[in-house]
Amino acid sequence: RGWWLYRGGISLTSAVAAQTESQRKGFFEVFGKESAVIPNVLTLEDDSSIDKEDYVLWVGNSTADKQPHLMVDLARALPDVRFRMIMATSPSRPDTSFITDHLNELPNLEFAGEVPFSEIARHYKKARLFVSTSLCEGFPNTFLQSWQYRTPVVSLNIDPDGVLVRHHLGRLCGNLDTMIRDVAELVSDDDLLKQLGDNAYRYAYEHHSIEASRMAW
Repeated sequence: RGWWLYRGGISLTSAVAAQTESQRKGFFEVFGKESAVIPNVLTLEDDSSIDKEDYVLWVGNSTADKQPHLMVDLARALPDVRFRMIMATSPSRPDTSFITDHLNELPNLEFAGEVPFSEIARHYKKARLFVSTSLCEGFPNTFLQSWQYRTPVVSLNIDPDGVLVRHHLGRLCGNLDTMIRDVAELVSDDDLLKQLGDNAYRYAYEHHSIEASRMAW
């Protein structure tokens, strides 16, 4: 019953917005209704004085689809790489022990817990790399927040409309072993990290700034 009520409600809408072209196509295939692609816009303050520190960042919530537990595996596989986790708990998974129980054995994994949005920018500014372990996403704001501060993204599964690979903004892995190799390679190559970070910054402002959004409309 819920599905049919939802479908009926969709049929009555006068306009539908999608984050990506793949969302637009999928929505049409399921509902037979066109939608307009409205890109996400940058949400953090502009700051050109970016001073990187030596850590890899993960930001998300504790839900199963974000797969935060994989950060334990990643930190264990790369003991010489520093990782920082920012994780908000969710009603479906309020217990953080699946991460915190491993911190004593993983001195390279820092767990910051939940961080207010007003303080999140400094973590992206200083991260050398951002990792995404999510199973599914639309267009992750975490990607834009990383790219805005010249932080390349290494993604396990998500590449919205193929921009990550096409614009050389990081790496798309497909499995954990590849992610481990990609993170290890990138953190050891300052020139490549800078190149990807510059690509990311340029892409973010050319496609997702307020000005770019206005021009698109």
